[in-house]
Amino acid sequence: MGETTFTCPVCQKSLVADEQLVGQDLPCPVCGHLMTVPRVRAALSVKGRPAATGGAQPAVSSAPENLSELAEVDAFGEDREQIVRARRRWMFAVKLLTAIGMLGTLVVVVYAGYRFFDAREARKRQIEAAFMQQEEAQNLRRRQLLDARRMNAAAKQQGYWILTDDMCYRLWRTISLHSSTPQEAQAQFDAWVAYDTVTHGLLSECFATLKSSADIEPACQRLAGFALGRQGPPARMPPLAQFRELARLMLADSGY
Repeated sequence: MGETTFTCPVCQKSLVADEQLVGQDLPCPVCGHLMTVPRVRAALSVKGRPAATGGAQPAVSSAPENLSELAEVDAFGEDREQIVRARRRWMFAVKLLTAIGMLGTLVVVVYAGYRFFDAREARKRQIEAAFMQQEEAQNLRRRQLLDARRMNAAAKQQGYWILTDDMCYRLWRTISLHSSTPQEAQAQFDAWVAYDTVTHGLLSECFATLKSSADIEPACQRLAGFALGRQGPPARMPPLAQFRELARLMLADSGY
């Protein structure tokens, strides 16, 4: 069995005891002080400093210990370079991912702003186009209404024309929408006024009675009956096919 060396705390006498007595109380053979045999721990080995062997007391240098030498001790040894490289790679990866994230966020923000601006401009153009169409429709209606009133007054001065301004506007609006040029529309309107003069106001009366599609055929029968019962030399009568088509278009444009 081994031996353990320890010092009496009273007389500072160096004592040697068997390791089996560790932890037991023994009297000091010099001063008689009762003490417990201590357990001597294994000496720690520090790089750059000698380790204590066995139970012997470490040698005490007469010169003061230079602790600055410990600063030169490399605790990591050869692994330091690998650790430094690994940390540098990790920091580079973190910086790269951060830069990519910031760039992606910037791209998303720019794209969202562009889409928002483009949508706002598109909506603005749509509103402006709708406003322009509304203005054009109002101007066209105003112009057609003035023309209808003027032509209605002129037709009443020529003979038997009895249409109201509203009914004449409906007739003139239908003729204008289905004519290629304003001159053609004016010629058709003048022709219908001439037919009304021949029929002694019956044509304008038939136009005035058009309230629904059911009124078209009775009006055609009245015009045909007038042509058959007319006395005297033959006259230019209104074509029933054109009258029927014009009446249908006029009711369709008016929503009847």
